[in-house]
Amino acid sequence: QTFIMESIKEFIKSWKKKSDPVFDDYYAFVKKGYRKILASKEETVKVEYFDVSRYIVALEHYTSAGTYGYLLNSRETIDVVDNRFIVFEVDQVKGDDNYPLILLIIVDAFLEKMRKSPDFKTFVIEEAWKALMHPHMAAFIMEIWKVARKHRTSAVVVTQELNDITSSEVVKDTIIANSSVKI
Repeated sequence: QTFIMESIKEFIKSWKKKSDPVFDDYYAFVKKGYRKILASKEETVKVEYFDVSRYIVALEHYTSAGTYGYLLNSRETIDVVDNRFIVFEVDQVKGDDNYPLILLIIVDAFLEKMRKSPDFKTFVIEEAWKALMHPHMAAFIMEIWKVARKHRTSAVVVTQELNDITSSEVVKDTIIANSSVKI
């Protein structure tokens, strides 16, 4: 993990272009520049500590030519705070190992919007059971329900079964107690 953090720091230091970097830029840096940095170190980086070749193979999925290339390679700036309507469609990544991380990033983006925007907002989680099953997501959802009204926000979960909500100990009382409308 130290090598990954170091590679990101080195990439940021070396970035000299005027546009914001995308994932392909980081991938190219790791493939060429960071590999040279590791090779030039006095101590040899042993493969059991950090296998840069395997790391590069893992990164390939997120390049523009990879399976998830559409996620991290847009040069278009998307401002989630100022845009009036945003839909995050996560069905394409639901089987991915990074699914919980992707959901947490989305929820964090909404929390930022919720706190900064004076306009009325609605946060809707479709197929809520998927999110409620993960303890970290359930904790985020619990936080949203507790503070939503203070920030002119309506928080909504959509699910076909009431048991989806009541089976999660983390959010059961929070959602039921803090929702003004239950259908």
